[in-house]
Amino acid sequence: MNPQIADESYVEYRIFPVTGDGNSVIALETFRSEILIKAGPLVINYIWQKDHFGLRCAPGEDGATAYPPHLHGVTRFGENIEDEWFIVYLISEITKAFPGTVASIQDNDGEVLLIEAAHHLPKWLDPDTSTNRVFMSDGDLHIVPYPSTPGELPILPIGVPSVQHSVKAIQKCPHLTRASQDVRDAINSKIKGFSTNPDGNFHQAICSLPVKLAAVLKEDPQALAAAVDAFYERDPIDLKACRVMKHFPPEDMVTSQVKMSRLMYAQLLHQRFQPDRRSKWKIPATSNPRYKAADLGMKIAHGFEILVSRVPEQTLDESSCHSNKSSSGVRWERFLAALKERGFFQGELEGSKRYQQLYRSAEKYYLDCSNLSDPSDGTNSPGEQVMQLLKTLTFDLQEFRETEKRLPKSTDDSWLRITPDQLDAMLESASGTKPATSGHNPKSSTNLPSQNSEFDPEVIADSFEHFVGKVSSYEGAEFPRTSGKHAPQVNFDPSKFTDAIDSILRPEAAEYDDEGSSGSLSDMFFDEDLESGSEMVGEEERIEDLMEEMDRQLSLTEVGKSFEKKSSAGQEVPSEDHRQKKDDDDDEASADEKNTYDPVDLDVNLLKNILESYSSQQGLAGPASNILHSMGVMVPPNADQS
Repeated sequence: MNPQIADESYVEYRIFPVTGDGNSVIALETFRSEILIKAGPLVINYIWQKDHFGLRCAPGEDGATAYPPHLHGVTRFGENIEDEWFIVYLISEITKAFPGTVASIQDNDGEVLLIEAAHHLPKWLDPDTSTNRVFMSDGDLHIVPYPSTPGELPILPIGVPSVQHSVKAIQKCPHLTRASQDVRDAINSKIKGFSTNPDGNFHQAICSLPVKLAAVLKEDPQALAAAVDAFYERDPIDLKACRVMKHFPPEDMVTSQVKMSRLMYAQLLHQRFQPDRRSKWKIPATSNPRYKAADLGMKIAHGFEILVSRVPEQTLDESSCHSNKSSSGVRWERFLAALKERGFFQGELEGSKRYQQLYRSAEKYYLDCSNLSDPSDGTNSPGEQVMQLLKTLTFDLQEFRETEKRLPKSTDDSWLRITPDQLDAMLESASGTKPATSGHNPKSSTNLPSQNSEFDPEVIADSFEHFVGKVSSYEGAEFPRTSGKHAPQVNFDPSKFTDAIDSILRPEAAEYDDEGSSGSLSDMFFDEDLESGSEMVGEEERIEDLMEEMDRQLSLTEVGKSFEKKSSAGQEVPSEDHRQKKDDDDDEASADEKNTYDPVDLDVNLLKNILESYSSQQGLAGPASNILHSMGVMVPPNADQS
């Protein structure tokens, strides 16, 4: 991988064809052409933040750690995480369209699919055991498990498997490798929006632009991404080119609708920037209804000016020969015919302006994804492409004037603003927890409690009881994993098991053992269970008696009197704080009164202490709120401020 890409946010994907279908370069090229035809309608109008989706042929190498013949691609997505998940959606659709095809997806953080489904993964799966075991096939996530029976040994790998072994296991026995329904639902819920609402990640903004810049964006909408990135990461040297605006001065201004991702819109909208006076760019007052359109257009124009200024003039002369690339050949004709069958050209007549525009966008996609223009070769930078468009592009100012009269309104940008309740709901959904406000079911409600809502204090006591009953280790507290609801604990003594096996395999040695070793293996373990069980029962009784005696003695101390207790009638006994005027004659109470023991009410003391700690935080983060939130318990605001 390119070292420059390794330092950025990227997603890497590999598509493995069915065994025997991609053993040669020609077969891989054919397979790639079929994938481009399938993904074309989904990708052509998509605006990428950094790099586009693309595939190259990788014939494969020999060796245990090598990959079999496959298609490989790397895409940088910058800060737009939606680009990464759109590629996951594309891979899912590709594996659906080509049964038996297996694909892997990793990013700079590792297995991105496992990260998203972290709350539903099997116990054995972690970053150390997931190497070459996570793939997609037939639109579903597949996790190659360890063999659980001797019959699975020839199919499922042991230890760190090779990619080829895992791919064959998925293709031969997909029912053994398909992930659980919860894991698949977690992935599908993340990518289903791309099929139900393809434009949900984009924003249509009304901008005031120079007419030739509007023509550039109409011809190549993808060029906006590089311009926004150039403006967002500008430096003082870049701003020198914006003093005179040589290529995009504020002349022949038109109003145009610009499609951009939500991230690009947020980057432009929230950047405070004042143009240089020498650029002659004038922005209306903030109260003016056209302020937002003028401000966005000014920032976009400055981004394109910076982008073009970074291209040396000698580079333009050298790269002019690359501007006449055109598509041709059998694969291009098949690709074009497939787009027509899928209605990509929207019924437009060949030769019309709209048809020509769609044709050029399809041609650009095909060239970008083919060997003619590999995404990693860097032959044409975005600035060079814009300059080539400026030299060859023709436009009609009057046509843009007529079009701006029929422009729809800008897309609502209320998605930029979220309430605290919405933020909490998003965090709870991402963490896999749901708030509990009443009852004993922590998933019974997802709304935050208010002052007027009913809150059951027993939720806190029940939650803590479940929490302390969990299994804990150096990795933290976690739910116990048992095969049944009340799975018994198994006691296993390795030394006794070894002695028992020894006595079976070497009967001559058993003659020299004492009489106790002459029994069968089952008798030995049965006797051991009886002895350990009786000893355990007696030990528990002694511990209970000892703890009760300690509680009786502590109840007479000042510390013991500070706890809330239960009376013999079941009513709460006032604590020491509520008995400030107690007479001194209490020290001379009778022996019968001293022997009366009222146990501590654990639930009441727990509730009292946790609420006092929660109240002392005064709405800030602290140990009490962190523990309660981790258990999904949401405490309503304190209505009593006294």
